[in-house]
Amino acid sequence: MNNNKLIIYIIGDGRSGSTILEEYLARNLGGLKIGEARRFWKYYYEDETYCECGDHIKKCSFWKSVNEKLPEDIRNIHVHQRLGQVLFNFKNLLRTLGENNPDTFLKYVQNSFYKAIFNSTSANLIIDSSKISPWGIYLDQFSMFKNNVLFIHLVRDIAVTANSWKKDVTLPEYIDKEVKMPKRTLSKHLKSWLKVNLSTIKYMKKEGNYIYIDYKDFCNDPNKLLLKIKNHGMFDDFSFDREVRGLHGIAGNPVRQETSEDLQIKYYNSTNNLNIFEKVVYATVRYCYLMFKYVNI
Repeated sequence: MNNNKLIIYIIGDGRSGSTILEEYLARNLGGLKIGEARRFWKYYYEDETYCECGDHIKKCSFWKSVNEKLPEDIRNIHVHQRLGQVLFNFKNLLRTLGENNPDTFLKYVQNSFYKAIFNSTSANLIIDSSKISPWGIYLDQFSMFKNNVLFIHLVRDIAVTANSWKKDVTLPEYIDKEVKMPKRTLSKHLKSWLKVNLSTIKYMKKEGNYIYIDYKDFCNDPNKLLLKIKNHGMFDDFSFDREVRGLHGIAGNPVRQETSEDLQIKYYNSTNNLNIFEKVVYATVRYCYLMFKYVNI
């Protein structure tokens, strides 16, 4: 792959601030932001959602081009189902990593997908906020792009994200129908938040292409992260092109992201939706997580 073609992949749990981070990076680094791109097969073939550009996803010239450049055998909704079976089977993921024996289908899909994306844009930087760690770990360890990806691990406080998951939120990407984002129970949120953040630290902390950032720290000083990225060795001799800035995010918040010049980056620390028991549980988990992070990073 061309060394002047790079991907920034944002890893984190839901409600962690990935949309605002992706927008900030796109505004300051240029490139093409593609939202939660690993959901492409679900959204494109169900044919019920918008792209961030404002077009129906099947009428979006960019995603239409990506689809046309994919191999024929992975141009169908069944790819989404097969990916789910691989990506969300954590035991299989651990075995794959331990044996260094990747799932051939997932590897094939990833390589074909990002190749089709780069062949559909003039941008030399892609910003992907797909977030889930198995997709990112595969991209890092098994794909043809592994030397061309910078991973930003974005972590937001477990109690604050739990509070957000209790809100009644309508997904903005659907056309002519109302779809609610599912709410999380305490056990489901604990499992998801810990799985994403612990697995990412465990399998990516030693990589030279890994940056850990707390969302609160990012909000307090976003330029600090920007400088860290620009000073990363991966970007030596990289040609940033601020003029190339695509709006083709798919899935959830990227679709409704405002594009005003004044980008508001604020940290909200509310836990008002949580009861006392939940607050105690999340405080205990937060302490244990911070100890784990301290030992491992």
